[in-house]
Amino acid sequence: MKTWTVLELLNWAEDYFTKHNIPEPKTSAEWLLSTVLNFDNRLELYTKFEAPVSETNLQTFKKYIIRRLNREPVQYICGKTSFFGFPITVNRNVLIPRPETELLVEKATERITPEQVKILDLCTGSAAIAVALAKLLGNKKIFAADISYPALQTAKQNIAANGTQIHLINGDMLQPFKDNSFDVIISNPPYIKTADMANLEPEIKDNEPLAALDGGEEGLDAYKKIIPAAERVLKNNGLLILEIGPVAAQNIQTNLTKIDLVEDLNHLPRILILKKS
Repeated sequence: MKTWTVLELLNWAEDYFTKHNIPEPKTSAEWLLSTVLNFDNRLELYTKFEAPVSETNLQTFKKYIIRRLNREPVQYICGKTSFFGFPITVNRNVLIPRPETELLVEKATERITPEQVKILDLCTGSAAIAVALAKLLGNKKIFAADISYPALQTAKQNIAANGTQIHLINGDMLQPFKDNSFDVIISNPPYIKTADMANLEPEIKDNEPLAALDGGEEGLDAYKKIIPAAERVLKNNGLLILEIGPVAAQNIQTNLTKIDLVEDLNHLPRILILKKS
């Protein structure tokens, strides 16, 4: 029976994924094999090219290969990802955090002042945003809310694993909260048009929670709930920091003051920052 080395398995998996038109074949192979071998990161593979792979690990790797061929995201197969450098557990109950959402956190940390101490991550999912804010900002009182109880169970794992203290709330948007409750509300809500859902990659439409993606006919349903309620729930001079889809920038109506609209790397409007005067 042949004993495979790390390098041989990497090359074989990358070629196999390429032949089957799997996106990012090299990255997929690296993610899956580093997880099977329990390495801290993918770079460790390149320091152990000649290491033999046990038969048990080989069989696990083959099972992961089959799942990837079925277009399951590598993050769900591995059960983890990284957000702002922090480890985040993910599964089919929560969205996989995107680079655009790191931009959301980056702009939030730039805008939040020392006096703004009470922060809400709305539609938290895995709590990736809340965890990053807790780690980056220090002495803040951070809350994280979601309508999905299974999502909050995953959020709870991530909060504990990262050594953060975040208050979890199960509820529909801002309904659970009293007037003038928060200095800052940050959110990455659903914003994909319903008609566009069918055109998403299989990794997304066949695996990720659709309720966390579908923004309704215009892609604006969540904003129509969040923004008027934020006018009530925010304290004076409070901030509402939103990740948005391209159509939202021109179509969002609000009495809040628009103070910034940030583009992503593709020069599309991506982060909207509003203020309650």
